[in-house]
Amino acid sequence: MPKVAALCEFTCSLDYCPPGACVCTEFGKTPTRPKAMDIKGYPVATLDASFSGLCSFACNYGFCPQDYCTTTEVALPIWPESLFDPPYCTEGKSFDPSFDDLCQFTCAHGFCPIGVCRCLATGFLNLLEPNTTSSAGTLKGINDYGLCNYACTRVFCPAQTCYENTDPMENGFGPYYDPVTEEYYDNTNPGNVNCDPSKAPRNLDDLIKGIDSNSVPAVCWDQWALEILFEALVNFNDEFAASAKGYDNLYSAYETRVKDSVGQQLESFMAVDTGEGNQYFDCVLTLSGHKYDKMGCQFLGLNKFADAEWTIDYSLRDADGFYAAVLEKLGIERDWITFGTIDLGWACRDVGSDRPGAGNRPCLKLEHQKTNAPISVQKEKIKVPNPKEVIRAAMPNMTNLANTLMVAHLDLTLHINEAEGGDIVAAASVPIFMLQQAIRSMDNIKSIGAKILEENKQRLVLEILSIVLVIIPFIGEAGGALFGGVAMISRIAALVDVAGSASLTAYDIVQDPTSAPFAILSLLVGGFGSGVRSEKEAFSEAAKARKGLLASDIAKFGDNFVTSDTKIPKIVNACLRI
Repeated sequence: MPKVAALCEFTCSLDYCPPGACVCTEFGKTPTRPKAMDIKGYPVATLDASFSGLCSFACNYGFCPQDYCTTTEVALPIWPESLFDPPYCTEGKSFDPSFDDLCQFTCAHGFCPIGVCRCLATGFLNLLEPNTTSSAGTLKGINDYGLCNYACTRVFCPAQTCYENTDPMENGFGPYYDPVTEEYYDNTNPGNVNCDPSKAPRNLDDLIKGIDSNSVPAVCWDQWALEILFEALVNFNDEFAASAKGYDNLYSAYETRVKDSVGQQLESFMAVDTGEGNQYFDCVLTLSGHKYDKMGCQFLGLNKFADAEWTIDYSLRDADGFYAAVLEKLGIERDWITFGTIDLGWACRDVGSDRPGAGNRPCLKLEHQKTNAPISVQKEKIKVPNPKEVIRAAMPNMTNLANTLMVAHLDLTLHINEAEGGDIVAAASVPIFMLQQAIRSMDNIKSIGAKILEENKQRLVLEILSIVLVIIPFIGEAGGALFGGVAMISRIAALVDVAGSASLTAYDIVQDPTSAPFAILSLLVGGFGSGVRSEKEAFSEAAKARKGLLASDIAKFGDNFVTSDTKIPKIVNACLRI
């Protein structure tokens, strides 16, 4: 928004002070205007027509500031708002890191309360109307200055910050919780506290029951939660071995499904006249014995000649375009395609009425054939990666993760931990719940049964791809090359027509190597102990990455992950304050 003080000061001094553009600051005797100079003034190209009156008046009386006015008429833009309106915030951040995501969202749409946000840029208002109802706010005791209500009514509602019910107890935080410090206060004498291993709960549900009933000392919450998570990690090998029994036959069915899809997809992509792939080929048509000149295959028009015999000979004109298209749209690699003859069967043409006494006359068979057309290579040449290999490749990093958590658990037990106990539990939960989700997916595959019904083939593919999605962060995108990388998942999904399925929504997260799962694992597998980060820094950064996951992101990892993850906020951040 331009500053027009000088222009308004001049025009208003001569009793031309248009409201909305200028503000009159003093009233008095009507001024005597100088002699008009008959100079036509126009707004410069960076302004708009709302400046026309000011420039016309000012230039006519000898004041034509070049920043705003010119004597040459130019084309003027149409801005979304008046340039005389005050500027709105278009970018901002929070003074408090826990509100950063909210401030970035709300400030971008003009709502940037100075009590918690800092505006970084201004401009035209990017108005975003509410599209749902919400009474969300921060936990009682925290003033969010209306951020949660504004954002949540516009479908941006960070689950770790905004709550429909703002009572900490109702959200499972338990007694003694201070939402401002995000810690628990407990005046229990530590000398009287004993985290007796024999009384330790065996699962997260039992731990939460103990917290709710006040039968578990607060100082033991994080220790026992980490112990439960660590045991789940240690038991992963045995669970994997059990789930893998009987899996190979189902993988064979999955492999067959993927291989069969290559030919089926190519057939549809190269369908006569209607196939999208025809644009990359030239064709020579032989119709009822007559050979026509070469033409683009999309122009054949054979749908009009169903009762004629024909042969189409293909020649690939745009190889780069064709192979790029089949890879992107069908998930078919170049090595999976060869060229050959396709017999499309025959049509039957009536040869006329039967002659009396001569019996029925057979119809005339009209052959339909393609030559040099793209077809699938032999199935044994199509290599379909096995997700079990991805899990085996992840085992070394699972061992490294176990070593990290073992040290953290020992520190918690001895009360010498540098990192906050809640950060340790929150960070550790993500990779462990991802592994458990992979096991559940393998179990789901087995539940389909070795004899797969037709309607379950898609489900089989989805379950197998979902295993790879949650395991790839353990080995990184480079290690994911064992399965062809994240891109291979996308290609197979396209190949078997499951791209965009809700079961593959984790792809949106895993395709980004900087996303929370990769960040957490890189910090916990090799983030401290090497001098790069301290234990406190590593777990703090990992926990921050976890908190940065929106509820919509968490849902993408699968139902088992979501169910387990909802238990963690009821446990984390318990610490002893004397």
